[in-house]
Amino acid sequence: MMQFTEKAIQQTFQEMLTEMPFDKITVTELVKRCEISPNTFYYHYEDIYDLLDQCLTAEVSGYIPTDAAHWQASVKALLHYCQDNSRLIYHIYNSISRERLEQFFFSRVYDVFDQNLRARPEAKGVPDEKVRELADFCCIAFLGFFLRFLWKRMDVDVDAAVDHLSELAESFVRTEFGQPEAL
Repeated sequence: MMQFTEKAIQQTFQEMLTEMPFDKITVTELVKRCEISPNTFYYHYEDIYDLLDQCLTAEVSGYIPTDAAHWQASVKALLHYCQDNSRLIYHIYNSISRERLEQFFFSRVYDVFDQNLRARPEAKGVPDEKVRELADFCCIAFLGFFLRFLWKRMDVDVDAAVDHLSELAESFVRTEFGQPEAL
């Protein structure tokens, strides 16, 4: 029963996000649409931000690559999802603070970059601190890439943009790991 209720709340919340900005959604209106009591909502979620975090985490987790070496396909799929759901994305993006976006982003993306870098053969013997710094840099670069994608109103050839980002990242990482450029 609990999963059914959580799914109903999340589905209604996503429907509301396609209709209105996040900062206009209230728990009162959400529970009214779900036909549940406020106590039921608060049994599952601390507040509307907790609901947002859980919805985003559930959605984004489907795009986190299981094989870090093939992150490009996951990023392409995520950006296509964003394009297909642009109203929902912009209703969130335009309603939350930059700090909240960055915290969510880094908490989900850093590990992917760290694992990707550590899995590379040329990372053998590279100090952990250097790998962590590279993962931080890649995470910051990807955040910039994603923000620019949003600033351009998602009017981007996703496949070409991610391929270009991949080439730049590969060149940068090879240089940082002291490897010659690929021919």
